[in-house]
Amino acid sequence: MWDSFWTDVLVAVIAAALTGAIAYVTYKVSFRRVERQAVSALIRQLNERRAFYPVSDPWEVPNARTSDDYERVSASVVSARREIDNTRRSVGQREIEKSLTSMKRACNRYLERSAATPDRYVILLMELRTELAKEIRSMRSVRRGLPEGEPGDGAL
Repeated sequence: MWDSFWTDVLVAVIAAALTGAIAYVTYKVSFRRVERQAVSALIRQLNERRAFYPVSDPWEVPNARTSDDYERVSASVVSARREIDNTRRSVGQREIEKSLTSMKRACNRYLERSAATPDRYVILLMELRTELAKEIRSMRSVRRGLPEGEPGDGAL
C-alpha cells in the first residue's frame, strides 16, 4: 500500500492541475465568444441606426431645437450610448474596452455640443459617426470575426 503512495499523490496532483487547466481554457474560450458576440451585436445595431446614416454634405438646421428630428437623433444617440456602455461591461480585452470607452465619450461630446449649438446637430452627428467608425475599425484590428460596416450604412 505505501509502496505506491508518492506515485499516487503525483498522479492526483497532475490530474488536478490538468483539470484546472482545462477548466481555465474552457472559460477563456467561452468568455471570448461571449465578448465577440456582444461587440458584434453592437456593431450591427450601430450599422442599422438611421440616425447615423451618412450625409455627404452636412448642413446647419435653423431652429433645430424645436425640430422633431433633433429630438429623435438625440434620443438615438442616448440609446446608442447606453448600448455601448452595456457592451463595455461585458468585455475583458483592454483594447476593446478602450475603444468602447472612447465611443461613449464621443456620444457624450455630441450630446453636450448639440445641446449648446442645436443648429449644428447634423454636422456634429456626422463627426460622431466618423469617431464611432474609427473605433469600430480599431476593434476589428484587435478582434477577428467582427462584422463589417460603419454606423448607419445598413439603415433603411
